[in-house]
Amino acid sequence: MKLCRTLQISGLEQGPEPCRNQGFLLEARMISIMEGRVFMSEKKKCCSRLLIFVSLLFLLACLPQNALHTKAAVKLSRTKLVLTEKQKLRLRVYGLPKGVSLVWKSSRPSVATVSRGTVTARRRGNAVISVNVLKNGKRLARRVCKLRVAEAPVVVASLGVSGEESEHIAEVGFTVIGKRSALLTNKIVLQTPGQSWQNLYLLDVDKINSSNGNQLGWLKGKTIPPYNNNDRNIVVAYYARKDYRPFRVTSSSKAVFYFYYDGIRYKASAKDLDSAVDPRPCKLIRLTPLSPA
Repeated sequence: MKLCRTLQISGLEQGPEPCRNQGFLLEARMISIMEGRVFMSEKKKCCSRLLIFVSLLFLLACLPQNALHTKAAVKLSRTKLVLTEKQKLRLRVYGLPKGVSLVWKSSRPSVATVSRGTVTARRRGNAVISVNVLKNGKRLARRVCKLRVAEAPVVVASLGVSGEESEHIAEVGFTVIGKRSALLTNKIVLQTPGQSWQNLYLLDVDKINSSNGNQLGWLKGKTIPPYNNNDRNIVVAYYARKDYRPFRVTSSSKAVFYFYYDGIRYKASAKDLDSAVDPRPCKLIRLTPLSPA
């Protein structure tokens, strides 16, 4: 029995009827094959990316002491520094791995020099002190310290002595030898044997004189210009208690005072130097930290 017959309809001859599902199945199969290739291609890409990522992690884990960690561990003892002329200070490097060498350098040797970490201030100005950490000729890290060199002042001060009588006002004469002015603060501490320490404050003499002595006035500070051979600038400042009670000033008294010079705060003391032929400079104690806040 034949599945397909040859029929004649209206005089036309028709051949065997094709199977309708063959073309559809072939097309579906081709689409499936193409999708499979695309899927396999994407799968290969994902595997390659994963393999690269795992390899990088393995390399980072196998690096000796990880270079990034070593670089971050290196620290300089100071990153900012203020010195006065002829002052020395040693910088230290922490967190160094084994087998490294240090190379120090100053950006301006005329301002400051550095040798094996010891910085020597030469003249007023700014400079950058740097240190390179080398291993096998390659730089592992570089650290810098910003340096400012300030001018060192010379200050002469003389505390006035009025004998053993009780007084209400202490007189201090100031002379500054340098290129810049000094800013005197408004308080001194008077130290007299047999008497408690007295806090004395800077009087506004102009205000007192203008009121004919009927009204007290106080200053917040006083500028002392640099000494000039022609002008011979000697600034006299007057101090008293806030309650204006009397105190004693003798030849053994000493006044401790504070002032600023070239951005640095100092502490000094004045004694009875009026009788000296050649007054000696005050001994200065620097109060501003080496590394400013």
